[in-house]
Formats: sequence, C-alpha cells, structure tokens
Amino acid sequence: MKIKDLILDKSFQMLSLLLFVAVLICACLIMALVSTQNDKRRLKYNIETLTSQVVKFRTSDGKNAAQVKTLTLTTSELKEQNAELVAELKTMSVKPRDVKNIQQVSIETKYEIQFVKKDTVIFDTVRATTYKYANEWISFDAICQDTCNAHIVTRDSLLIVQHCKTKKFLFWTYKRYSGQATVKNYNPYSVILSLRNIDIEKK
Repeated sequence: MKIKDLILDKSFQMLSLLLFVAVLICACLIMALVSTQNDKRRLKYNIETLTSQVVKFRTSDGKNAAQVKTLTLTTSELKEQNAELVAELKTMSVKPRDVKNIQQVSIETKYEIQFVKKDTVIFDTVRATTYKYANEWISFDAICQDTCNAHIVTRDSLLIVQHCKTKKFLFWTYKRYSGQATVKNYNPYSVILSLRNIDIEKK
C-alpha cells in the first residue's frame, strides 16, 4: 500500500486520531501530576514558614536586621485567608490579582532623651518653657505653660531585599528565587517586632 493510500485510509486516520487523543490525555495527566506535586511542595513549605520564627540579628555595621521565610499563596488563598490584608489593598486601589509580593514589617521605637529647658516670652506677657531636641531620627519641640503642647516627628528607614540563590550547572550560571526576604532597619532606636513576606501565585 502506498503512503498516500495509507494516509487516506479511514482506519489509519482513526488510529492516528486515537493515538493523538491518547498522547494529549497523557500530557494533561502529566501536567496535572506536576501541578499537584508543586502544590504539595508549596503547602509543605508554607507550613514550615508559618511555624518558623523571625530571625533577628545585627549587620556587620551594627544595624538591626531580620530575616523571614516567604509564604506563597495563590490569589484565591490570599482572599480567603487574609481578608484584612485584601481590605488594605483596596484602600490603596490595588487589586489582589495584580499583586506579586507583599511585605509587612512592624517596628517599635524607644527613645531616651535629655531635654534642654529654656524660658521663652510669648506675646511679651506670657512666659513659657520650651523644650527642643533633634537628631537624624527624631525631632521634638514642646511649649509648656499650664499644659504642654509637643510636636514629635520620628523617621525610619527600612531596606527590604528578596533573595536569589546563584546556581551553577556545568558552564551555565542561573539564579533561583530562594523564598526569603531580609529587612535592614537603619534606625538605631527601633526594633523589628514582626515581619511577613508573601508571594502571590497567579492561578
């Protein structure tokens, strides 16, 4: 039988169609299996992340820093498990489906300040005591009569870095996201109380 006749043969066409469908089904099953395995791996890592502690340390230049593992959620999981966070996104006019990564940092600042007392005359008749203090991180300005009116400004600076690990295979070098974020706090008076890092997967 010639190749042309074989191609036109209905039995051959049916067999080819069945073979194509079988290959397609196998491909779909393999993709579903890989997706399931990835989800299991992600959920296992999420459990480890939720049960792990924030690692606090000092950088080589003496600054406060903290490191935490990354929680990976799908957009639907973000909506189901973090209603308050989704509400915060709405106030920022950000849709959950457009989010790639969310990082939340909570810090506490404590100051010990020595005030300089100065007598001040207000309107040539009213005497008051003023207090002033300022450095790179805090500004304090108060006027005291029967009561004190104070104006306090605090400043914080955070550096948030998401980690990639460099891998090498033969002659190729590539980067792989490590699922960790490190935060450096430049304010020497502040302490990082909590830290959360969430990656959003599109599904």
